[in-house]
Amino acid sequence: LNPVSGVLLYGPPGCGKTLLAKAVGKKASMPLVHITPSLLLRKWVGESSLLTKAIFTLAKKLQPCILFIDEMDAL
Repeated sequence: LNPVSGVLLYGPPGCGKTLLAKAVGKKASMPLVHITPSLLLRKWVGESSLLTKAIFTLAKKLQPCILFIDEMDAL
């Protein structure tokens, strides 16, 4: 069996998904990369894809880490 490589936390706002991700990161002693849509969405064409690539490159360098994309429905 292989370990789980990803988890999707789904629920209404205010039910503690962000708090749970932060607690798991702290308990597992892993860095948490917290991404919000306002960080990724930019005015100019191609800038959002460059930021996304940079974030995933950072996460690969920090691995093992927790990559938490907050408010995914806003993307």
